[in-house]
Amino acid sequence: MTKVNKIIRLIIDCDLRKGRQDRIFDIVKDNSKGFTNLILNFKNPLEVVETHSEQVDIREYICHTKYKNIDLIPNGPVPPNPIELLSSSKNKNLISLLKEKYDIIILDCPPVIGLSDTLILTKFSDANVIVVSDHRTRFENLSDVKKAFEKAGAPITGVVVNKTKSRHNGYYGYYGYYGYYG
Repeated sequence: MTKVNKIIRLIIDCDLRKGRQDRIFDIVKDNSKGFTNLILNFKNPLEVVETHSEQVDIREYICHTKYKNIDLIPNGPVPPNPIELLSSSKNKNLISLLKEKYDIIILDCPPVIGLSDTLILTKFSDANVIVVSDHRTRFENLSDVKKAFEKAGAPITGVVVNKTKSRHNGYYGYYGYYGYYG
């Protein structure tokens, strides 16, 4: 019998201004245990050695969701300097450490247009997926996002279209009405 390894996923709410993953996953958020606090309290490995201080326990910041094998780090309080915090070496080392513990990490970022936060975080990501809303995202905005990613040297790996209306017609609508058994 083949052993199946479970895939463990982590979602980090990197929208430090208006994050909402705690509400999406129905998590009671402790504002002292969010991503902002974790970055601030995280010590770079050399810092721990030089000061003989202890590293922060990352597990205290991780919320288990009701979904199997999906954990969440909520955003935390709004810092006075989100860009500085996200681009810090502490954040870089923290994400590297989390990558050792999780199979998949999703960095949920704020909108690209108007903020630099997302483009900073592309330096820590393995893939960049743009989320657009059907019939709401303007083509010009999508073009601006593409240019911003190109300027940052960050490839766009894919696009997810959300808020689409379901259509129960045509070939694929057939499966919705009558079920599909494979």
